[in-house]
This record gives sequence, structure tokens and C-alpha cells, in this order.
Amino acid sequence: MAVGCGDDGGVAASAGSSSDSGDAATTAQPPAEDSSTTSSPSGSASVGSSSTGSLQTSSTGEDSPASSSGDPDPIDEEFSAGFDVASISPNDGHLALNVYMGAYGAPFVRGPAESVHDDVYVRSVAIGLGEEGFVAAVADLPGLGNDFTRAVRTRVAENTGLAPERVLIGTTHTHASPDFQGLWGGGPSEYRNPVIDELVGSMSRAWLLRETATLEVASTTGPNDNRRDWGFTDDSITLLLARSEAGDLLGTLGVFAAHPTVLGADNHAISRDWCGGYVDTMQAHTGAPAVLFNGILGDASTMTPPGEYADDFERAFAYGALIADLAHDAAPRADPIDPELVFGHVGWTMPVQNALFQIAAALDLLDYSFSRDGDGQAVDTEAAYVRLGSQLQLVTFPGEPLTRTGLAIKDAMTAPHQAVLGQTSDTLGYFILSDEWMTGRNDDYEETVSLHESAGDTAVEQIVGLVEADAF
Repeated sequence: MAVGCGDDGGVAASAGSSSDSGDAATTAQPPAEDSSTTSSPSGSASVGSSSTGSLQTSSTGEDSPASSSGDPDPIDEEFSAGFDVASISPNDGHLALNVYMGAYGAPFVRGPAESVHDDVYVRSVAIGLGEEGFVAAVADLPGLGNDFTRAVRTRVAENTGLAPERVLIGTTHTHASPDFQGLWGGGPSEYRNPVIDELVGSMSRAWLLRETATLEVASTTGPNDNRRDWGFTDDSITLLLARSEAGDLLGTLGVFAAHPTVLGADNHAISRDWCGGYVDTMQAHTGAPAVLFNGILGDASTMTPPGEYADDFERAFAYGALIADLAHDAAPRADPIDPELVFGHVGWTMPVQNALFQIAAALDLLDYSFSRDGDGQAVDTEAAYVRLGSQLQLVTFPGEPLTRTGLAIKDAMTAPHQAVLGQTSDTLGYFILSDEWMTGRNDDYEETVSLHESAGDTAVEQIVGLVEADAF
């Protein structure tokens, strides 16, 4: 629940990558032994937290890695892939009913959207191997409350036959789109209900329309900045490409980290922010659907390339276009992915100790279901792990991981290409390692929008447990 994600709407005047990923990974240390977490993905975790996890493998080879749910028989199949894109923009009738903008300021203060500058979408990709696989969608929204994500998972699972944990729902976190968390005013059911229907429909179509495909993955870097003054952030761009049997590009999935806050709190026009520049440019390059997930975004800011811009909309588009150009330039160097799919899932419970969240819940403003935890509140959350061949490992993260939080997870990965899908599976605010908690960085802003001090340690422990369970 990233309430008003800081004053990072400003952009730097020059482009260029931050310090290289090797140095960043070295600086980002996992939680110390005296932190409040323990080490098993299926055991207990921090204060009042518990978890369960599993790992499952499908492959064409004879030597599948061990799985906590048993050693499955090899599956002699090829990859399949499907894509779908659907608009979720409000129309004039919806806007007349007050569709509140999300992600900046206190509830109701910013006010409702007045117009649509550029359409917002849900973009879905499905990857299968035999009868197994997963479907992932990302919506151009600041976030989604778990009341919505749980309903979507249930309905998509019914439509596709997939287990609910294989339905992965993310948001780009653009600060120029409607509030689906209940923190800034929400919106009318006449708009929100059709959006949820579109999410379900898009994900279901992507899965049902899969066709035989080969997968490739490329990595490069792009310019971004760190607003907590670490001097490094995760500047990696990861690009997954799916091609038909004839070699035609079916679609792409990109991952890059930067807060979509080029457009400030004074903007009242719906927009995808820089994410729109990325997908429009990538689709122009390839002629195929482009899906974009935000990465380790908690303290990552944009670095707009130098130039003269008519307004912030043009500035935002230019930044997204730059990231798309860099990703597209890396595509010819993509590595083919071996036909193997490993999927893992873990769920855990965390206490809600943030007073803002507690008050909002008590006033029934939130689109979240919290549970009781003794005298306080708690929230159930989850994460997923996917390995495609020996080439790509990715995880979902249930909120906004700060740089060191996300890099601690990447540090456990061994594949040459890696990605953390931020704001995916859940949107529960900032996740900060406890040794960084209240150390004065960015005036401790991110701490004010975090569930509790050990949330980052707990998430790293749980997700790293999934990664390490997959010995390959």
C-alpha cells in the first residue's frame, strides 16, 4: 500500500547507468543472523508470522530437480505462450462518478481524475509446458487490494484449470491512475467491477490462446537513480521473448525498476506515466504485444534523458522509450531457454503495525482483508518463484522492495538472467531490511508506509527459501 510514494516525481537531467549490478549485489547483504527471522520456507518467520511453501518441476529432461511436492516425471513437451491486452480506462460516465487518483497524499486530498491522457491497460502473458504453467498480468494501477486479487485468482483458476497460486497479478504502480486500494478515495463500483472483469478476461484469454513457442531471454541495463542515496540501485533490464513455431514474435515481457512518478500530484489526467512510453515503443519495434513489470522499485527513481520536453507527459514517454530502446537493442543477444519450467509458491502471515493502515482499516476505507493477530491485525500474503530452463529465474514480490531488499533475493539466484517482479502477488507497501530501518535515508519516508520493521527481512527469508529449494 504505497501511500504517496515520496517526493520522487522530479527527474535527473542526464542519462546513464548507476553502479554496476555486481557492486550492487555485493553491497546488498541478506538479513543478519540476529534479525527477527528464521530460515525455513515452510517454517515460522518473524513476529507472529508463519508460512507454507512448495516447489514443482516440469521438464523435457531426464534429471528433474527434487521438489518439496515430490519428483515429477519428465514431460516431453514444448513451451507454449499466449498474450492478451485489454483497456481498463474509465469513460466519461465513470469519471462523472468520481474515480479517485491513487498514490499521492492523504485520502480524498488529491481528488478524482478529470480526464484520460493516455489509456491504461491490463497486459497478460501465459507460459506453459505441457499442461503445467502460469499466467501473469500487470495492470496500469498504483496497486490492487487483496480483496480484488483474491477474487481474480479464484475466477481465473476456474476458467483455466490452473491452481490459484499460478495466477500472478501485478501493477505497474503508475501514480497517474485510479485507486484500487481504497487509500485515496477509491471509485464507483460501476467502474471498478468492469475492471476486475477485464483482468479475469485478459488472463483467461492469454492462457486459453497459447500456442507452441520457443522462449529466449536477454539482459542489459538502463538509467535509474536511488532516492535513499545508496549510490546504486538495480538497473537491470530483463526481456523475455516468445516466438511461434514459424519464428514470429508472439510477444515480450520486460522487467525494469523505476517509480512511475514523472507526473506529479498536481496531475489529474489518467496516464501510464513512463510505462506507456516503454510498451508503445516496444510494440512499435516488434509489432507484438509488450508486457512490462516494475522491478525492485521501492527506492528507484527515473533518469529522463536530456532534451527539451513540451510537458511531463512527453518527458515520461521519452524515459519509457529509452528503456524500450535499450531492451530491444539487447534482443539479438538473447539466449534460448531450455524447455523446463519450475514453479514454487510460498504464503506467510505478517503483523500490521503501521498506524495509518490500522486507522484506514478501522474506518473501512481499504480494499484489503486483514485478520486478527492477538490484540492487533495481520495480513496473509504470498510470493511465487519461476525458473525457465537454466537461463531465467524470477520471483514475485508482494509490494515495493527497496534496492537492498530485492538484491538480497537476486544474490541467491544463480541463473544468468534474473528478475524480481515488484508489486506482484500483493501490494503491501515498502519492504525495508531491518538494518536500514529508520537510519534517516530519504527522511525515513518509506518506513512510514511499511507494515512493520521486520517485513523486509521476512519477505527476503521466505522468497530466498523458495529460490534455494530449487537446486539446479
